[in-house]
Amino acid sequence: MPLSSTSETALVIIAIAAMAQSLALLGAAVYGFIVWRRLEAQLLRKVDDVQLQLNDVVSHAKDLLRAAHRVTDRTSGVVDDAAHVVRNVATVVAAPRTVAMAGAASAARGLLSRWRRRPATTTTTTTPTVRPSTQ
Repeated sequence: MPLSSTSETALVIIAIAAMAQSLALLGAAVYGFIVWRRLEAQLLRKVDDVQLQLNDVVSHAKDLLRAAHRVTDRTSGVVDDAAHVVRNVATVVAAPRTVAMAGAASAARGLLSRWRRRPATTTTTTTPTVRPSTQ
């Protein structure tokens, strides 16, 4: 079957276009692969940079936590020492006061018991004092 020259030309042009399209797709695939590898390398570098920064931040945070822990330990020690001092001072202050109060109460009790037992003195008055009899 003989082909006409226009048919042959059209087939040759279609073959060349199909080959050009295949080469373009192959080039796009190679370019995409290269871009992917570059992007992956950049992302890995960025991830490493972020990891270093996070390690630095974590290190600083750990230092801050250690410092805060030391401060709370020292503060707790100071508060415990202050409470101990307050208890000692309260004991020193309260002991004499307690002894003085006990002494004063004892003295008052003694005076009251003497006052009750003391006979009533009569003064010279125009009217004598009459006491009720206890029978």
